[in-house]
Amino acid sequence: MRRTSGTAAFDAGVRAALTMIPVTILTAVLPGAAMAEDCRDRIAALFEDGGALDPFSRPPHSYVATTYDAGGAVKWIYQARYETALRMIGGTEGGNRILMIGPDTWTGPSPEGPWTAAPNQNPPDMEAFFRAHMAASVKNLDRTDCAGVVEIDGLRLVKFTYVTRTDPAPEAGGAWFGALYTAYIDPDTGRLMRQDTAESVAHYASEPSTDLQVTLYTYDPTITIPTPE
Repeated sequence: MRRTSGTAAFDAGVRAALTMIPVTILTAVLPGAAMAEDCRDRIAALFEDGGALDPFSRPPHSYVATTYDAGGAVKWIYQARYETALRMIGGTEGGNRILMIGPDTWTGPSPEGPWTAAPNQNPPDMEAFFRAHMAASVKNLDRTDCAGVVEIDGLRLVKFTYVTRTDPAPEAGGAWFGALYTAYIDPDTGRLMRQDTAESVAHYASEPSTDLQVTLYTYDPTITIPTPE
């Protein structure tokens, strides 16, 4: 994830998107502007309750986010596991881990701890904070593209591409971030399986990054994040 241990983070919305008329047919019957608006609406629906980009609807899962430089070399690998959007453990490979439950934070040398309480600098209502980010991401959607079903790494996935950014968050010192995102969604389960992040920008870096982050998701109902004693 970019600079923080939280995010970067995310089925009814995606199921609606996946029952769309095939893209090849839409191309023949819809004007370009209508197709663009239709695609934007489908991507916006992915952020709604139950959608593939709604982290509060995502079942227990883990992910590995690998960041590559412009030449394709690995810069770092971030690993995380989530019981819910508000219960997670994450950290850079080879480094310390952070455990977050709501706004509370602990640090430790491994995913199993031991855990030490850390100063809490998070907004008190983390769910409201994340939902405000989601609403801003929908409002600021741009350069949307709905490519339909593609094959990637031997899997048939539905590809959505979009640019967006969050609004400055007063409760987080005015922080904001954005990027060009490509989401790959399983057409059978409606789950996000991969997300590529490029052209990243943020309140601390207004020029688009040349890095590429590839995040791969694995779903596991046995994942739990216990509260440290």
